[in-house]
Amino acid sequence: MAKDIFRKWLLCLFLSFILFIIVWFSEIFHNIVLAVSSGWSSGIFVLMLFSVAVFFLFVFGIVPLCLLSLLLIYPKLMKKFFAAFGVTEELLEKKKKNEDKNGDA
Repeated sequence: MAKDIFRKWLLCLFLSFILFIIVWFSEIFHNIVLAVSSGWSSGIFVLMLFSVAVFFLFVFGIVPLCLLSLLLIYPKLMKKFFAAFGVTEELLEKKKKNEDKNGDA
């Protein structure tokens, strides 16, 4: 009985950590978008270039690496999390099969 309660508490702790990461990223992303808009409106080329580089680094570098590390640490939990958004391995497999069929034809 106590072991089941501890497992459920641990699961809730992991989920709250994942939600914390997501909310934290969304707050950081809000500030990055504000910085990008300031950089673009400044008219200074170096500032514009830097703000766009930070934006792309965040979107295509930092967030995917953090999600990958969470996926490696908590694989079952993250698969369920991705499934909540409709992203499953079967969906990715279907896309690969469709691309293979189109490529072979």
